[in-house]
Amino acid sequence: MEKERMILGIDEAGRGCVIGPMVVCGVVLERGRILELKKEGVTDSKALTPARREFLAPRIAEVAKGVFIEEIPPAEIEERNLNLLEIWRIARIIGKAEANAVYLDAPVASERAIKAFCEHIKRCLRGKWPRIIAENRADSKYIVVGAASIVAKVRRDQIVEELRRQFGDFGSGYPSDDKTQEFLRRSFEKQGKFPDFVRCRWKTARRLSEPVQGLLPFGDEEMGQKAK
Repeated sequence: MEKERMILGIDEAGRGCVIGPMVVCGVVLERGRILELKKEGVTDSKALTPARREFLAPRIAEVAKGVFIEEIPPAEIEERNLNLLEIWRIARIIGKAEANAVYLDAPVASERAIKAFCEHIKRCLRGKWPRIIAENRADSKYIVVGAASIVAKVRRDQIVEELRRQFGDFGSGYPSDDKTQEFLRRSFEKQGKFPDFVRCRWKTARRLSEPVQGLLPFGDEEMGQKAK
């Protein structure tokens, strides 16, 4: 443990949304500086107000040795499995960060699935890899993962806000949001298609664009995604 001086926390925002990108973030900290962020109140981004996240994000950047952000646009999500996309981005961040240990919030539930997820990451890395600790709700257990969750959420919120300025208020962009559903319905009725920032193969969008078909659950959206 003493050798693990540099630690990397990784988390994402926007996994389960139907509008906008998923953002994966990695934050590298010296282990001795974790207490500084803990005193600032860094924790799981979902437990913080938007204003508090906005306040903490630059503070995290000041304390961190490195901050790495990977944005996965809807067009790419349309074409590939979301877990694989996240694995590739996580591996890319690990390769850049040069940390001694990695803590990440696992997007899958069972121990077997988490182990397989980590093995996929290792296969994407060349040469040696650091110790990888993947757990559910890691953003609330480890300060460094909480820091990554905050930066990822702030970045996604910035992107979503810019889309709102351009295209109108579509709510949160998540399937459970009535305002998001209404925006999708009106967009499709008016244009005959969805804007390019919509994940069209998500079941939420497909129900609106193919109302007469009895749709079956569609992989990525049916994985019990966290609304982040």
